[in-house]
Amino acid sequence: MTSSSGGDEPGADVSERWAAWRRDVDLDEYEARWARMAAAGQVVHGEADLIASLGPGPVLDAGCGTGRVAIELARRGIDVLGVDLDPDMIAVARAKAPTLSWLVADLATMQLDRRFPIVAMAGNVLLFARPADHRLIVHTLASHLEPGGRMVAGFSLEPGGLGLDGYDELCRSCGLVLDERWSTWDRRPFVAGGGYHVSVHRRTERETVHDLLAAARQEAPRLTPEALRDELDADPGMVVLDTRTPTDRDRFGVIAGSVHAPRTVLEWAVDPASGYHHPAVTGFDQRIVVVCHEGYSSSLAAQSLRRLGFHRATDLVGGVAAWRAAGLPLVAPDHERISSGRATSTLTPASPRPDLRARREATVREHMAAENRRDVEATMATFAHPRYELIGTGQVFDGEDEVREYFRRSRTPFPDQRNELVALHHGEDAIVVELDLLGTHLGPLGDHQPTGRTFRARMAAVFTFPPAEDRISCERVYFDPGTILRQLGLG
Repeated sequence: MTSSSGGDEPGADVSERWAAWRRDVDLDEYEARWARMAAAGQVVHGEADLIASLGPGPVLDAGCGTGRVAIELARRGIDVLGVDLDPDMIAVARAKAPTLSWLVADLATMQLDRRFPIVAMAGNVLLFARPADHRLIVHTLASHLEPGGRMVAGFSLEPGGLGLDGYDELCRSCGLVLDERWSTWDRRPFVAGGGYHVSVHRRTERETVHDLLAAARQEAPRLTPEALRDELDADPGMVVLDTRTPTDRDRFGVIAGSVHAPRTVLEWAVDPASGYHHPAVTGFDQRIVVVCHEGYSSSLAAQSLRRLGFHRATDLVGGVAAWRAAGLPLVAPDHERISSGRATSTLTPASPRPDLRARREATVREHMAAENRRDVEATMATFAHPRYELIGTGQVFDGEDEVREYFRRSRTPFPDQRNELVALHHGEDAIVVELDLLGTHLGPLGDHQPTGRTFRARMAAVFTFPPAEDRISCERVYFDPGTILRQLGLG
C-alpha cells in the first residue's frame, strides 16, 4: 500500500480506492485465499520467480502488503526489506515472518539508510495511490536504487488510469530507462492493448544527486524527529541550523532555539575562518544538526560542515515536515537580522523562550497536530476550558465530557479526519486559522451508510484565549456543511 498527498505534505492520506479496498477486504480471508490457491497447485509466486532472476539482491519490496512476495524471496536466501504504509498489513507480515525486516513507511516520502540493486512493486501499487503521488513514489524508489539497479513493477492497465506512456515518462523523469517488458510475471511476451504489464527499468550508472545524498548520509547517523527532541533535552550546547527560506519558516514555524542559517551562507555562518560566524557555534566538537523542509538538502549541508571540521554535524530525517508529522512543537520564527554592513552582518536565533504570542501559536499548532494524531488527551491539554462551537451546524460542545463525545461522534464517520494548516493570523486574544479539513467516509453519518468517498473543505477556526494565558478557551469553527455532503454524494 502507498499513500497519497492531499495538501502541504506529500503522502498525507490514502487514496479513495485504497480506503474502499481495505474497508471491503478481510485480511484473514485475503491470506486464506492465497493459501487455497497454493494448495490447489496454482502458481502463487510468479512475482518472486521473476524478481529472484534479476539478481541475488538485496531487494526492496515496496508496497509489500502482508509479505507474500518478500517471505518467498527470503525463503530463497535473498535479503529483502518489506515496506508498506498500512500497519495492519505489516503486522500480518511480521507475524508470519518475525525474523525478516519490515517497515511501516510512506513510499512517497521515505528516506532509508540503504540502497538496493533491485526495487520491486509487485502488486497494483501505483493504482492504489492517487495520481498526484505517482511521480513522488517513482522518484523516491529511484533514489533508493544503486547505480545500474533495476526497478520492476507490475500493474493493471485500466481505461483512464495510468498507462504505459505515462509510466515510462515518470521513470524517464527520474533517470530510469526501460530494460524489459512482459504481459505477465512469467514473462509472456507483451502485446499492445493488453490489460497488464510487468516492466523492468534500469537506473543509469552515471553519478546522480541520489548518489551524492547516499554518500553524505553514509558518513554519519542521521536523527529522527524523536531523537532530535531527546538530544535537545539532554544537550543544551547543541545547535540546530535551519536552512529554510523565510517563507517556509513563517508558514510552518521553527524548532524552538534554532538558528536561521540560509543554505547560501551556511558555511560562512559556522566557520570561524569566515570572520562572520554565528556566536551560537562555539567549537568544532559541538553537536550541530541541520534542518531543511524535507531532509534532502540538509544531508549535503551537514556533509559540508563535517568537511569544515565539525565532525559531529548531522541532519534531521524528513526535515521539519517530519517533525510536524510527529506532532512535535514549532514556534513562530524571529526573522530579525542585522545587515548594516559586511562587518556586522549576523544571523539571529529563534527565541528559546517565546513570548505570549509565540506560546499561543505553539499551542494552536500542537492542538491541530494532536487532533490529526487522534490524541484526545493531548488535545484536551491544549485547553484552559474545553469548548468547540461549530458555527456551520449551530452545535456547541462545552466541557470535557461533551468535547470527548464530539471527538467520538465526528471520528466515527471519518476515522481519518485531519486538518491542514493554510494560514495563521494573530489577534489580541485570539488566533484565526485558515485550514482545510479532509476525511474519508468510512462509517455511518446519521442515516447515511459509508460511501468511501473523500472530502476536502476550506474552513476558518478562531481560537480564543483568556487574557495573558496560552491555553485555549474555545475553538469556534466556521464552515459550510453542504460542501462536505456534496463531495460525499449526499448533498
